[in-house]
Amino acid sequence: MTESQINGLQAVIKRLEKQVQDLTKKQAKVVAKLEDQEVDLRLQTQALIGVGKRLQIETLEKEVRALEAQLPGSSLKELCRQLLVKHVGCVIWLRTRPGNMPKRHREDYISEAKRANC
Repeated sequence: MTESQINGLQAVIKRLEKQVQDLTKKQAKVVAKLEDQEVDLRLQTQALIGVGKRLQIETLEKEVRALEAQLPGSSLKELCRQLLVKHVGCVIWLRTRPGNMPKRHREDYISEAKRANC
């Protein structure tokens, strides 16, 4: 190889090294941006979960008011108990499916869910 060819190859190598450095910097910027977006998504998810919980509470409060209207002589504590029994019974019924639970609990949950109109 001639000296001019060697110099040409060294120049190409330097350009490639510079391109690698530039790409590495760009990659670091992209990774940092993605990490920021991930944090933003986590915060948005937490906010949505909070909204969902507030909506659940509002729904339960509406159901309590509806029960109060239906049973004017009952105490609020009894109405809340009835509401929770209905809600918990439905959730348990939907999540566990009676066929998957121990037999000693199955009849209790089935009767509770039926009583709660699930």
